[in-house]
Amino acid sequence: TPDLDIANVALSQLSYGPLPVNRRIMSACPPPCQGPDAWTPPIKSCTCQYWARALVSGLGPIQPFPEKPMQSMLLLIYAVLDLFIFFLIFAVVMSWLVTFNVINIHNRFVRLIHDFLHRITEPALRPIRRLMRRWLPDMGGIDLSPVVLLLIVWFFQNLLREYGGI
Repeated sequence: TPDLDIANVALSQLSYGPLPVNRRIMSACPPPCQGPDAWTPPIKSCTCQYWARALVSGLGPIQPFPEKPMQSMLLLIYAVLDLFIFFLIFAVVMSWLVTFNVINIHNRFVRLIHDFLHRITEPALRPIRRLMRRWLPDMGGIDLSPVVLLLIVWFFQNLLREYGGI
């Protein structure tokens, strides 16, 4: 079958480098064709020669338009959430170090980093702390709001991964 011939040519290129596309494969293909798999929508100007060249070149099927137009925006949001997780963990560790007097808050550089982390994380932590004070009993000075915020951020990252296709 033509599909099997195309696949054989593509597999033969894996170890020997690119070879010219076999004309016998090109003549066996009908002019309009479907994509190489069931998930690829048909393209009006598509020919089997296009798909065979794409498969033999090792690039796989080439789409004329991206499948997900907002993919770069979703990746940016995912990266910002990853960065926020890093800042949140760093802020928690730094607050412990300041509390146990391991680092000195009177140092200008330490104060700058502490202030930056506080300004980044506190707007997200404040509402969680307010809700936790209302509904949970006193935990004896243990602040669980960063854990809750981490769970929320991981939940949103999973939503992006599932529904955004990241």
